[in-house]
Amino acid sequence: MTWAARTDVGKVRKVNEDSVLVAAGLFVVADGMGGHTSGDVASQLTVASFVERCSNGMLPIADLAGVIEHANASVMGHAQEHHRDGMGSTLVGAVLADNGGSPAVVVFHVGDSRCYVSENGSLRQVTRDHSEVQELVDIGEITQDQAATHPHRNVVTRAIGIEPSVFADFAVLGPARRRRLLLCSDGVSGEVPFADIERLLADEGVPVDDVADQLMSMVLAGRAPDNASLVVVDVEQPEWTDDDVDVTGPRARPQSDDTSPWPAPGLIVDVPETADGISSRSDDGPGDSDWMIDDVPT
Repeated sequence: MTWAARTDVGKVRKVNEDSVLVAAGLFVVADGMGGHTSGDVASQLTVASFVERCSNGMLPIADLAGVIEHANASVMGHAQEHHRDGMGSTLVGAVLADNGGSPAVVVFHVGDSRCYVSENGSLRQVTRDHSEVQELVDIGEITQDQAATHPHRNVVTRAIGIEPSVFADFAVLGPARRRRLLLCSDGVSGEVPFADIERLLADEGVPVDDVADQLMSMVLAGRAPDNASLVVVDVEQPEWTDDDVDVTGPRARPQSDDTSPWPAPGLIVDVPETADGISSRSDDGPGDSDWMIDDVPT
């Protein structure tokens, strides 16, 4: 693995509430919510949980949910102790985990921070936003293009530190000779068009440092109304062959629409399923009144 990380306060905010963690086999982006003295602390506590729990080699896949629950309890406990209502963080990460004795790249997320994967010149989003506008897209009320400018585009339906329990989504990436990952906060995905991200990540001859610089430059060349954070990771499996078999578990049920970007090729693990095979918030998860706004000046 080779990687590069960038974070910037942007052109409007006075404080960078994002936190980024990069280490061998562990990459996390946390986008804090709650304003100065709250959002930045929430994101720091979130990544600190991964430093604390993932520092002793490859973590078994089954233990990842516990790390995220620990982060959730840490942020919620701090908010209660210091009377900081609305303090929370979104989360996206990728970790090299122990999958039954074999290494596997596992992507996890809570909220609207995203992970994209580029393979063979094609880009796909392997996370699906936990947001109000994504739910509207899912039921066909608005299009994906309309979601980008919807007035509620910054309302997230899941976050670290808001409810006693948090429901993260996990995906195990199948074997591949080479792939490039982008983990980012919505300060990047909301400002750089999908086509530009695809073009920048597709050129394998461009080092990850240069890709990270170019992506951040594109953010800062625009409005940059929010903090922006990103991690670009190249993953290579030189011993991979076409005979390799993915044995990570049961596959999510296929979609009737083959052009749908979700679920991405790979496996969904330890996540509740609906009838169509897409992971969903459980019935006792946050309700409409608990939606959190990651407020971005407009």
